[in-house]
Amino acid sequence: MSMKLSIVPEREVKDPRPLLYFFPNLPAQRYAQLIANFHNDEKLKMAEQIAQVMGGLLVPSCCLHWKFKKRNADRKVQIGYQTYYAVKRDEITANAYQKYLDYVAEIQSGGEAAGSVESVVS
Repeated sequence: MSMKLSIVPEREVKDPRPLLYFFPNLPAQRYAQLIANFHNDEKLKMAEQIAQVMGGLLVPSCCLHWKFKKRNADRKVQIGYQTYYAVKRDEITANAYQKYLDYVAEIQSGGEAAGSVESVVS
């Protein structure tokens, strides 16, 4: 497959840490949310790299059957409020893999709310 499958959302603000310097009147709640998203994305990238080194995928729990999740509880990774499982491609069913591909397509198309510079400046 030529496209890179990644469940990490592409955000407009890559690293929000310098924003406070450039925008000192930035609301604290907005800054805290941007930082939380940034750290969750970094943890997710790290977990995804570990799963790839093991020869598998990092699949969200919403794409897997409950019996599979129960059998493979030792491969569970919780990042923020989301739970992911490190699985090999041949371990999941075709239906679960299709759900995973749909999830990746939604993330890559911007289906998840991403922090934007316009909303920070406003």
